[in-house]
Amino acid sequence: MDSPTITPEIWERHNQRLYRLACHKRRTLGLAQWLAEQGLLTPRLARLRQCQSWMVFRYYPVSDCIRMLRTVSCDLPLLCPLCAIRRAARTSYAYQKRVCALLANDPSLTLSYAVLTIQNQADLSERFQHLQSHARLLIARRRAAHSSLRGHAQFAYAHASSFAPVIAGAYSFEVKRGLNSGLWHPHLNLLLLSKQRIDSQRLAAEWQSLTQDSYIVYCQPRAP
Repeated sequence: MDSPTITPEIWERHNQRLYRLACHKRRTLGLAQWLAEQGLLTPRLARLRQCQSWMVFRYYPVSDCIRMLRTVSCDLPLLCPLCAIRRAARTSYAYQKRVCALLANDPSLTLSYAVLTIQNQADLSERFQHLQSHARLLIARRRAAHSSLRGHAQFAYAHASSFAPVIAGAYSFEVKRGLNSGLWHPHLNLLLLSKQRIDSQRLAAEWQSLTQDSYIVYCQPRAP
């Protein structure tokens, strides 16, 4: 039997993946070096040095893709950049399957991708707390709007919330730092399923009323 031929496009995607992994491996090694210099590299944290030090890939001709078959992991996803991106990829795939199932059950639903930002500052802890607390308020308004529809009149105020049509969603925090300014830029990424399209202008106005420092948001429909 002839060996399957791997197309140049598949090789290109595989090489791009290896490049991304190599970049994060460099960050992981840099973190391990910093911990060692600070005298904080415990035996458990020393596993960072060996994380993803080897990988075995296999080509699957039926699905026409190259997948990672085996590797070695430090299993510290809250600290290791390599483990973090692999966990994020697995989580994203799981959520994608759930979203597709919900849309198949009710094609009238709209899937949207949204980003909530705040003003950049030097204090990361303060900025993250600022973002997190006001995001919770916005999400709480969505729950209040649904409670109002079930007859709880005290939550009628939430009917006007831009998140009122949302019936399901998932979100993750992302933190960046300005290359030139050095200021921290935490923001919130959301995938939202709603009964109608979310008005981005209403969302921007509502977000500014909560945060008092940011009206810059992004919200557009997306394909699953």
